Amino acid sequence: MSSGGEPPKVLLFDGSANPGGSIAVLLACVRKALVSEGVEAELVRLERNRWTGCTMCGECGHRRDLSCARPPVDGLRRCARMLLAADGVVIGSPAYGAGVSPAMQRLMAHLEQRRQVHGGQPLAGKVAAAVVDVRNARAQHSLAVLTEWFRANDMIVVGPPAGTLGAGGPAAGQADGEAAASVAGLGRSVALTLKRLRA
Repeated sequence: MSSGGEPPKVLLFDGSANPGGSIAVLLACVRKALVSEGVEAELVRLERNRWTGCTMCGECGHRRDLSCARPPVDGLRRCARMLLAADGVVIGSPAYGAGVSPAMQRLMAHLEQRRQVHGGQPLAGKVAAAVVDVRNARAQHSLAVLTEWFRANDMIVVGPPAGTLGAGGPAAGQADGEAAASVAGLGRSVALTLKRLRA
């Protein structure tokens, strides 16, 4: 948690491959609500962050700590470091099969590997919320996957009832009134939770 007079910081991860899609629109609404509540909010598109990841080079087998020998300049690692330094996270992901997007899966797998290597629960106590587009029938699966991941990492889950989020469509470039109000409420709930934890 940020200390002193610094405002709390929340990362908004956009796991969608579509930069102007409904997930981006909904996250923009959440970000606006967070900023209006005095929270520093940064939007990060996971697809833009280059992932070098595991190339099966086998070098980790020769290291005592089993850490990856890949170069440290890695977009995925940078996203993980940003999340570890933040006070909270809002994850937006489209439905992909019965789960979340490949970009989000990679970040979750990387953080799990990091937890196994270093031990402990580095995300414990961070405030977390998820944004999905319920126009997709499989969105409830995405929401369930994210919520379960938050709980498995001992994060503080904030959110409206499942299925209350939606958007006016990528072409419209803005959320419809009901969706905008819902995600703005989610942003305010995240901000309120952060302030309560600081008090």
